[in-house]
Amino acid sequence: MKVQRRTFGATVLAAVLVVGLTCIDQAAAVEGKTDAIVKEMRQGGLVLVFRHTATKHELPGTGPVLSQEGEDQAAGAGQMLRELRVPTGDTYTSTGKHAVETARLARFGNAMALKALTDGSMPLSRVEGEDRAEVFRSLLRERPQRGMNVVMVADKASIVNAIGPHLVSLQEGELVVVRPDVRVEQGFDVVGRLTLREVREYWNQRRAEPTFQRVRW
Repeated sequence: MKVQRRTFGATVLAAVLVVGLTCIDQAAAVEGKTDAIVKEMRQGGLVLVFRHTATKHELPGTGPVLSQEGEDQAAGAGQMLRELRVPTGDTYTSTGKHAVETARLARFGNAMALKALTDGSMPLSRVEGEDRAEVFRSLLRERPQRGMNVVMVADKASIVNAIGPHLVSLQEGELVVVRPDVRVEQGFDVVGRLTLREVREYWNQRRAEPTFQRVRW
């Protein structure tokens, strides 16, 4: 029995070590992905497509507005990008107050509100829906000003319609990084996705480094 207990204990320990190592590998993979995307964003030339941050409905029948959490998320996202030295230039938003406020609180600069980035309050016709999506895609194909990134704060349905159904799981505040590329059939390529949590964890790790320098834009 003593031998069996030692064997059982060794098996449990081995299983715990395997799980622990797997978690470490997964965390390292996420950090590596985030680091690669942030480094590319620092170079400019990309389109940063954000889903607006967390919302609430103040009154029945009214459009969504940012919750307190959403306001904090928007301000935090802008601060993190500035301190990570990610340059932002031209900014577009949906026409919804929640998207406009996300861009304002993030301090992305003067924003232009566009219907193409907006969910329709009523079901869209097939033609109108396709037209909006195509306008959105045409913006994704345009190369940003040299050394800058274009920012878009859009509603989820408009992002999914323009870029693809694989983004149906997009969270509030999540970022989709797009690279205009004439060599690709649709004229742009998705570099990757970053949740607010992934950006925050990466930012916290960088802040702990002695060489981290905060930058005010």
